[in-house]
Amino acid sequence: MNDVKQKEIRQKCLKEKKLFKMEEGENKIEKVEQEIVKAEPVWEKPAQDTGLSQLFASINNLAELTKLAQIIAASPVHAKMMKRGETEVTPEVVMSALILGNQAGLSIGESLLYGTELNKDSIMKISMGRTLGIPPMIALNHIHSIPSSAGTTTAVDYHIVNSLMLKAGVQREILEDYKPISLFRMMNGGTIVEYDESKFFVYIEGMQPSEIKELRKNGREPVTFYKTTFRTTIKFTRGRNTGIFSYTTQDAIEAELMAGIKNNGETVKGKNNWNLHPKTMLRKQVVSLSKEIIADILFGTVTTVEMGYDTPYDVE
Repeated sequence: MNDVKQKEIRQKCLKEKKLFKMEEGENKIEKVEQEIVKAEPVWEKPAQDTGLSQLFASINNLAELTKLAQIIAASPVHAKMMKRGETEVTPEVVMSALILGNQAGLSIGESLLYGTELNKDSIMKISMGRTLGIPPMIALNHIHSIPSSAGTTTAVDYHIVNSLMLKAGVQREILEDYKPISLFRMMNGGTIVEYDESKFFVYIEGMQPSEIKELRKNGREPVTFYKTTFRTTIKFTRGRNTGIFSYTTQDAIEAELMAGIKNNGETVKGKNNWNLHPKTMLRKQVVSLSKEIIADILFGTVTTVEMGYDTPYDVE
């Protein structure tokens, strides 16, 4: 036996506080090694094991699951982690969370983290995430269940769309970034339009009828200044497919996302993130609206923007 092997066995002997003579040759050393193996203590679970690490390793039957659920329900730390509202954390509640979490592909710790929030909607989110290649924890946070006329619609937010675009190699070119745009109101009908000199002329108070008639000869219509809005426009390219999408702060006001006055005169308060960070939110909105560039990946999945919700701040 070589010197390295003898050194290893000596270290084992010292660890077990046993002294053996190494001079008697290889057979004696092998015997010592066998004795050391026999002397190693065997770990036995205490009658009431309050440590979860061993039980986390493997749950093979209902009895083990029941035992784990009882331990968690009796543990102030783990029960607090699962606590949601007035729901009492009982072994049955814990078992339900563990079973649903297991079906959804969550670990025990993740199942406890979501606790009583694991329900039908959670499973739908995780199932959709699996279809889109999104991990369960990400799906639970960025896929949303939104009330609709059909009952409940599962929708993805900006972060999912953005991630899938990056994976698909979609290229972006920002054509307009919070660009100020002047809006005008047509005098016959009140329609709000963006000024185009070939189609409109600005009416100035005191203009003579003959002057207006002359300006209308080429089909131009009089308009009056209404307000200034801001627009973000992004060009998306994926292979041979190209799409250009825009969104304005006035669009956000009309959708009641941003504080302002609608075209019908109604005043809206909007949402804090839009009111405080309109430039950033415009970019996010354009990305969400451009989902058709990855239609083959989303398979018709709707976005929170299409459902009339912010992304993702005001969804459940």
